[in-house]
Amino acid sequence: MSAVNPFKRTCQNLIFNIRNFKHPSKRPVFRSSVHPFCTNSQLLDASYTHWLMKTGKTIPSQIFNSLVTLQEEYESQGSKDDNKKFNTLPPSAVYAHEISQTLSIPTQLSIDDQKKKDHPHLHHKIAGFLRQDDFKLILDLIKLHRYELPVNILNEIISKANEKVENLEKDEVIETPRFKGIKELDKVRTHRRIYSDLPDLYEICRIHECRYLNDQYFQENYIWLCYHMNDLTRLQRFLYMYLKNSTYSSKTLSYIMSGFIINYEVEFAKNLFLSLIGILKSLSSRLLEVVIYQFIKVDSLFENINSIFDIWIKSNNCENPNISTIDLILKENYKFGTNEEVSKIHQYIESKSLNDHYLIQSTKLQNEIIKRDPVNPKKPITQHDLLKIDEICNSINDVKDLTKFYNEILTFFAKHSNIKMIQFIIIKMKKDDIPFNDEFLNILINFYVRSENFLTLINFITSTSTMEQENGLTFNHDFLFKVYKTFVQTYPYHAVNFDEGFQKWVTHNSKLSLESKALILEKCQISKIESRLTPYNLKLPEINTKKYDQSEWSDLKWAIDPLNGRVLQHERQIEFRINKGFQDILRKGIKPDYKMLENTFRRCGKQKRNMIYSLLWTTRLYKHKFDLDVLNLQLSRVSKDDLVRFVNSNNLSVKHKIFLSRIMMNKYLYEETSQLLSSIDQDDMTDKQKMFALNIGLRNHMNNGEFSKMIEQINNFPIDGNILSPFLSHNCRHIERKLVQKSKKDQSSNEDLKQLIDRLHGFIGDVELRLEQDKLDLTSKIKDMFGFFNDWINKSLNETDERRL
Repeated sequence: MSAVNPFKRTCQNLIFNIRNFKHPSKRPVFRSSVHPFCTNSQLLDASYTHWLMKTGKTIPSQIFNSLVTLQEEYESQGSKDDNKKFNTLPPSAVYAHEISQTLSIPTQLSIDDQKKKDHPHLHHKIAGFLRQDDFKLILDLIKLHRYELPVNILNEIISKANEKVENLEKDEVIETPRFKGIKELDKVRTHRRIYSDLPDLYEICRIHECRYLNDQYFQENYIWLCYHMNDLTRLQRFLYMYLKNSTYSSKTLSYIMSGFIINYEVEFAKNLFLSLIGILKSLSSRLLEVVIYQFIKVDSLFENINSIFDIWIKSNNCENPNISTIDLILKENYKFGTNEEVSKIHQYIESKSLNDHYLIQSTKLQNEIIKRDPVNPKKPITQHDLLKIDEICNSINDVKDLTKFYNEILTFFAKHSNIKMIQFIIIKMKKDDIPFNDEFLNILINFYVRSENFLTLINFITSTSTMEQENGLTFNHDFLFKVYKTFVQTYPYHAVNFDEGFQKWVTHNSKLSLESKALILEKCQISKIESRLTPYNLKLPEINTKKYDQSEWSDLKWAIDPLNGRVLQHERQIEFRINKGFQDILRKGIKPDYKMLENTFRRCGKQKRNMIYSLLWTTRLYKHKFDLDVLNLQLSRVSKDDLVRFVNSNNLSVKHKIFLSRIMMNKYLYEETSQLLSSIDQDDMTDKQKMFALNIGLRNHMNNGEFSKMIEQINNFPIDGNILSPFLSHNCRHIERKLVQKSKKDQSSNEDLKQLIDRLHGFIGDVELRLEQDKLDLTSKIKDMFGFFNDWINKSLNETDERRL
């Protein structure tokens, strides 16, 4: 029995489909169970496409050869009538001369491009649009007239856009993809023009996709656009096609790998990376650096990072890792590695004679400082540390390297030290003639944001802006968010009024673009929380649905059950997280966020809390174990002896001491509570912590009848040196009422108690007077702030060609 011709079968199916055509809305939903990258040979043999590929390979060449022969015969014969002569001038020749200065365009196209001769007027239009980088109009013309750009022109256009994006982030390991960059305030202004072109370029490539599928340069450009547009389907398809080429670009492979990693497909990316190494083609160190950098950004499991590095350095086809990559690996080993793993990376660094490199020396110094006091976020800096910094600086000869070193040290001190150490670094930078650019200024701005001091932040931005200095801080939309965030954290009880004024100012500001306004208003939102100290805070971001991609994930929001008046426990969500959710995250090759583990821990019973502990060890989040230990004391029915033993046997941070002092006071351990609070250095506490510690200390002494110590504690509290909150006056009034009741009940002539009540009453009056004055000062300061931002935005617009920021 002869086989049925697939072409005949296809025609029969086509006739059937035409006769039985239905509108798409009336068709049943189609769900494919076949993977799009199926390579089943039996299916290929049965398909019309594969049959046509095998039997029709000679058809195109026969057609084109006929056209070439016809054209050659016509030209050899000549023509008496010039109007009837066959036009051999290629379509691009009309506009090739006009844009030859910027694009490398061939003067002759292949015969199959002659069909474009019907649209000669398009060539002039497209040439003009190319000079203006107006890809939207080019796209519209291509769609309207079904015009096809020659592949070399298309590649040159995309390469121009690629260069612009790279120049914007030339100091980054890899540029931020468009789908992320358009949501980041610090990139709104600088990236708007470049990012706005990418969707049109991507769409132009989609139209030409089938035609230029086998052109390697086109593949590389299209892969770059797919990375920016987050098109994983095409990224995967082009990966398989790209690997068929004889040579690879590590830059292109970096975009492919990054596309999967930033979508949290870490396990897939790791296996793909190992397969690339196994192909035994030469691979650049750039690829390894990008992959490790992206793995770290998405919280990959440490084992993934270490394993790909080990395999890379053992493979002959892989270039030696650059120093930046080795430095990244060393930092990760210090955070998560065992002693054996740290020793192994030290041996590798020694074998490559890189031990004296300034990056390695800087990382070792930072690790030494952190290990000195692993619990407290603020680390003690010794004279030895400062001498070591001097030694490293003296070993660096290149200005660019010295700038990078100062950037690292200043960032570290801004996070782990105080303003004195920051000033020390700034003085050294001036001596070494290192320019204090926007990058360094942003480090200091982040320091003031973490310090939760709104007035200091505003004063710093004002004094360092281009309004005050010729080469000062350049306006960035992200500053608006940082100012908003710092105000809400500094003065949460004024957050509602500030939020209303801020939203109104942004909405009615004619100098901000609609895109900028939408992004600012989306980021700058507050939410009410159940706390007298911080009644309002920044609205928490929604769960990251790319990382936690299962529909069962939901927030553990604090709320009261209307049926029984108790706090909602979210039992079903807890069960899902413990039994399935966290395990699925690990299977993707990434770590769950610590905050996600901690919030789950708070709602768990003892057995489930032990399961969270095991997850800490699996993910190597060892440094957070002590935080859970402290929290576990509150959740468990710990005895007094066990509590005291825990406090005495551990090195506690300021946060831990204040937290545990409250638990100890509630267990009537008054002497131990007093000792714990007195062990806290006032300089290490934030203003909020000082108010909270004062409240606990006063209540503790009151319960223990130590009235003279209460007076002493009030006298030692610096009202004028701290940012105060109504929380303080409210709690002091509560204590005052208790003392008055105690005085009436005892009916004694206790002079200390009477003196205490008078002193406390005066203290409350001073606090409330200061709060009233703060309210007036803030109103004036906020008005000045909006005026300053208006002037700064106007000045920024005058310095550029932009109509709106």
